[in-house]
Amino acid sequence: MDKLSISLLGSVHVSFGGQQLPPFRTNKVQALLIFLAVEALNDPAVTHRREGLMELLWPDLPLKSAQDNLRQTLYLLRRAIPKQIIEDEGEPIQLLVCSRLAVGLKPGYCYDLDVADFCRLLRCQELEEAVALYRGDFLADFYLPDSNEFEEWALAWRSQLRRQALDALDTLATSCLEGGHFDQTVDYAQQQLAIDDLRERAYRQLMEALARSGQRSTALTQYGKCRDRLAGELGIAPSQETEALYRRIEVDEIRATDSLQPLIETIERMPPSLPRLPEEETAPVFVGRERELEALTRTIESVYSGHGQAQFVIGGAGRGKTALVTEFARQAQNAHPDLLVASGHCHSQAGVGDPYLPFRQALTQLTGDVVTGSGGALLTQEYARRLFAAMPLTMPRLVNQAPDLLDTFIPGADFRHRAATFAGTESLWFQQLCAQLDNPYRQNLRQDRLFSQVTAFLKAIAAERPLLLILEDLHYADATTISLFFHLSREIRDCPILLLGTYRPEEIVIGWGEGKHPLTNIVGELKRQQGDIWLDLGETTTAEGRAFVDAFLDSEPNRLDENFRSALFEHTGGHALFTVELLHAMQERGDLLQDVDGRWLAGEMVDWHTLPAKVEGVIEQRLNRLDAGLQSALAIASVEGETFNAEVVARVQKGEESQLVRRLSREVEKLHRLVQAEALAWAGSQRLSRYRFRHQLFQQYLYQGLDEMERAYLHEDVGRALEELYGPEAEQVAARLAWHFERAGLAEQAIDYLIQAARQAVRLGANDQVVEHCTRGMALL
Repeated sequence: MDKLSISLLGSVHVSFGGQQLPPFRTNKVQALLIFLAVEALNDPAVTHRREGLMELLWPDLPLKSAQDNLRQTLYLLRRAIPKQIIEDEGEPIQLLVCSRLAVGLKPGYCYDLDVADFCRLLRCQELEEAVALYRGDFLADFYLPDSNEFEEWALAWRSQLRRQALDALDTLATSCLEGGHFDQTVDYAQQQLAIDDLRERAYRQLMEALARSGQRSTALTQYGKCRDRLAGELGIAPSQETEALYRRIEVDEIRATDSLQPLIETIERMPPSLPRLPEEETAPVFVGRERELEALTRTIESVYSGHGQAQFVIGGAGRGKTALVTEFARQAQNAHPDLLVASGHCHSQAGVGDPYLPFRQALTQLTGDVVTGSGGALLTQEYARRLFAAMPLTMPRLVNQAPDLLDTFIPGADFRHRAATFAGTESLWFQQLCAQLDNPYRQNLRQDRLFSQVTAFLKAIAAERPLLLILEDLHYADATTISLFFHLSREIRDCPILLLGTYRPEEIVIGWGEGKHPLTNIVGELKRQQGDIWLDLGETTTAEGRAFVDAFLDSEPNRLDENFRSALFEHTGGHALFTVELLHAMQERGDLLQDVDGRWLAGEMVDWHTLPAKVEGVIEQRLNRLDAGLQSALAIASVEGETFNAEVVARVQKGEESQLVRRLSREVEKLHRLVQAEALAWAGSQRLSRYRFRHQLFQQYLYQGLDEMERAYLHEDVGRALEELYGPEAEQVAARLAWHFERAGLAEQAIDYLIQAARQAVRLGANDQVVEHCTRGMALL
């Protein structure tokens, strides 16, 4: 039997048989339905005299006009609400029962009313289910400005229901706090503050739960918010009870309890889904960009004052963009213990066809997965711990604010597994997570809804922990990534979020084939809206280049004289990559030696004329030190991209995977410094050992050294290896597989994966990528 459903908590919704009803002809028609349904809560057979309804809805009209309006409104209401067919009954029945004197709802007509369900659940002490129904205040978006009587009636109900919801949330928060369920306490306290942001008791619950879950600085921040709200709205200071709690947290009397021990032990064990990342022993060498670093530091301080913004670091290859943002992230996290940093990289190969790639990596990191979107040099063991420990904050926020990102932006099965490490199965948000993932009827996500949910998720986190999102190599980004970046840049201005992107300006000028690069379309608009938000690491002056050479040399003890320094500058021009790589080459060859005190000095036979004048020569010289097997391995790796998997390379070489991993880590990484280990990932039960070329120019040099026929065969081999490794999960890398098979000239396989990539793009609402994948596929037919 189809039923009428009326939702009045939050936005008003009226549906029949699961279908939204068309808009009511007038607000008075909707108001009459609302009044009759709510007043029938205690007595379904209650009726209301016509004079009373006229006074309620048309208090200022003459009697005759009010009577005419009521008759017309009753007629329109009958037309708007379908008749109901009850099984084993006779004729369909109307919603209304009317006489000359009174009006009411027909007792036999069945309908659902969320206010009735809310009150019933409270009476049965089913508080979790009750507060889940409270989506907002009673009639939050419905008003009758010409009827004070109706508004007074609505206000009375609104106040009563709000008080009941707050009491229920307070009871739940208190119970969870006493039981050590701090993530749920935070959730219930924040729901109270969303209803009444002057509720001091909710601030105390939130502060204590955060402190006991190890988030001391965030707990202290909540005190500041409470103090400011009370002073701004009421002109009063926090109570003595709140002040006492603040002082206890400030001196660390309230700290993480034993209930967090399972989480701490999980972090220490670092299971396969949370790999052991390198510890940061000493700060990396960073010289020559102090002015730009200072500018970024000023930006993060502004962000901490509540002024969110976007910022770009731009410059050509080898100019130090990654080094700058890495050092900035390191210093910012050391200065701000509550700062959360996440990063994503656009892929030089399939990034243009992989929608939202850097955002997917960053958001996956924010929910505790430090593998899927590994941050490379940014993500040391300590920072990975910080992200993992923030899961009790970030994961419930995603379920509540952005549930549609599960299985679109963030792998749902892995997310549920991580959530189960600290959330009890009785947790309301965990139950909502399971219901979302187990729902077989989830629809594809429209782009506007996706943008809205990403924004809501980031804002919800930033309300507790300021955010730094770093998106590298945006010159490889797809149009959807750029659109989301632009959307966020406008939405975060009142939130402590810094959106930091890097790109090469020369790549933007070149564009994509005959079309403009998507960044071109937003650069001008961003400049108009936000001013100069670019840090340009362009060509350096002679003085700046020489200063960099001296500073880099002096980062280690040395006895290198002016003649050596001048000659080095003459060969490199102060270019960061050229300088660093030339010095490494000289140290490895023995042109530079260390004395007994560990200071570098020039050897007797330094022949500057035999040193390469360009970085290509440096790379070639360093590669030539490798044996043929490792040179071949790196050539294959360059085909996979700047980031590659050792298992893919080993399968193409038909070699032993573990042996190649050992050689890459021991020789190529530690001895020759050509690659760096990223993380251990998994494709199902298959291990993937991920490495990254230390600089993209290494990868470009190797790839360009292959002729067209070699590339075609290697792209096919890499594609086959990826298919084997990912098996039934190959759709995860459909865009990359399509790119490899397309380069290999295998149209049939490329089309198959382009179709899969297009389906993924449809689920993400990335229409531009759907068109792109389909266009590429049709061009191959």
